[in-house]
Amino acid sequence: AGLGGAYSAAADDAYAPVWNPAGLGALPSTQLTGMHLDYSESIAYEFVGVVHPLSAGSGLGVSAQYLHSGSAKARDAAGADLGSFSSHYGVYSLAYGRALSAAFSVGAALKLVEAEIGDSSAQAYGGDLGAMYRFSPRLRVAAVAANLGGKLKFIEDGDSLPQVYRVGLLLSPTPSWSVLADAGFSPDDSARASVGAEWRPVPIAALRAGYHSDANRRVPGLTGLSTGVGIELYGQRFDYAWRPMGELGQMQYFSLTLAFGSIARMTDSARKLSAFLGLSVVAAVTTFFTLMIAAGVVGNLPRP
Repeated sequence: AGLGGAYSAAADDAYAPVWNPAGLGALPSTQLTGMHLDYSESIAYEFVGVVHPLSAGSGLGVSAQYLHSGSAKARDAAGADLGSFSSHYGVYSLAYGRALSAAFSVGAALKLVEAEIGDSSAQAYGGDLGAMYRFSPRLRVAAVAANLGGKLKFIEDGDSLPQVYRVGLLLSPTPSWSVLADAGFSPDDSARASVGAEWRPVPIAALRAGYHSDANRRVPGLTGLSTGVGIELYGQRFDYAWRPMGELGQMQYFSLTLAFGSIARMTDSARKLSAFLGLSVVAAVTTFFTLMIAAGVVGNLPRP
């Protein structure tokens, strides 16, 4: 978030399942991440992801995104009070990425989208496709086709998933400076662009800033800008980002990423064991979320 949403070419970590599944082909280690985002008032967004390198050139990941709101008043066309209602949206992804060469990797993600507004609910299935090419350790390009799939249908009305086609760039002119850019296009919307920069004054700390051209065009006041900071110690990372929302207030992002081991340092037997354990964990997490969705538990999580 601190980079303005320009992350398609940088996603070779626990955020690859949602940003670019091709990044899973270059995972350096098993990673677990969680993020909490405070929107205005009672609206919040949660994210959790687990990624695991199956070998030195392939990786698997699962993630869950959950946007929920507190209670709001419901009224009919005449303005009569109908009580209160709440809403949520969830996206659950299973992704795989593979390196086809030392420089080029591809990936795909399958996702379940489910939503509930009051007493109405809807589900849809979709997918993402991604590619990433590394010209050098300092230059990468990427391409992503996101939200390919069907319609999210409430009762009789249905809306197609918001398809987005993105290209991304990551350029690191020096070890301490990185510049990122994304350009996106949606078939039913205008083009948008994101740019970001990261500076590491010391190896363990990163300062970030970015801009997103598509952020809240209809909201008066300062929007689109973002800033953030990251702290990394022994492979573990904490990130914070802040974004103004004009008259709607501000958004704050908090995330923690934990890394376990390094695929490059493993022996062959350790890699095989790691792949087996990783597949078992991913399968367990996927089964857990599937059972929760089937039982209707996800849609009834307590809301702050």
